[in-house]
Amino acid sequence: MAEGKAGGAAGLFAKQVQKKFSRAQEKVLQKLGKTVETKDERFEQNAANFYQQQNNDLLWEDYEEKLADQAVRTMENYVAQFSEIKLNHNLYEVMSKLEKQHSNKVFVVKGLS
Repeated sequence: MAEGKAGGAAGLFAKQVQKKFSRAQEKVLQKLGKTVETKDERFEQNAANFYQQQNNDLLWEDYEEKLADQAVRTMENYVAQFSEIKLNHNLYEVMSKLEKQHSNKVFVVKGLS
């Protein structure tokens, strides 16, 4: 029984070595121009299209992010102007009411002489 397993392992090892040797031999011959290198042109074209699409997707995402950042920044600046105006207007209204209510009074601020 042990011999059967050992023989099987040796056969498997021999197959692996033969496979690697054959592939190495094929590569050497291809480099020497003795065999024709097989190429799948359709696969190569599809791979190139895939990489181009990935690149376009990355560029598009960058563009969307930049555009969103610029739009948000512009809107924040625009809205900030109006909040200051509203705040100033509200402050003016409060001060006007206080002035009307207390126009005949004199206020003394403690700590100031």
